[in-house]
Amino acid sequence: MFDDVSINGNKLSKFENITQRKAIFDTGSSTIMTSETLGFYNFINGSYQDDDGIYHVPCDIKDQVTLIFGGISFKMDPLDLISAYDDHDCISAVQFENFSDNTQWLIGYPFLKNVYSVYNIKDYTIGLAPLS
Repeated sequence: MFDDVSINGNKLSKFENITQRKAIFDTGSSTIMTSETLGFYNFINGSYQDDDGIYHVPCDIKDQVTLIFGGISFKMDPLDLISAYDDHDCISAVQFENFSDNTQWLIGYPFLKNVYSVYNIKDYTIGLAPLS
């Protein structure tokens, strides 16, 4: 179960009023997609959304993002929040997607490269363990 997201110690559940999130793991995705970007970026220092709706983060980002599954916290390396570089700053790996169910998160390799994952296709479950 996808419990929550913590950014610099601030849990999104306290601000987004969502109690049960659904995680879709996509090993082929270079991003993390969610409709909860507004709450997420309230806690990322120096982040902003440009006129095209793309979220940017500082290239020297130090913010700690932790995804919590089944009561277990999995920290992401702050640099994994960068998906690309543009002329003057960095494009974030976490972007907005207007899912019909606003509790869904599509979680790609910016998070998955921080964990060992085992997939049970028969039961549609996943097991996660931190790399370190």
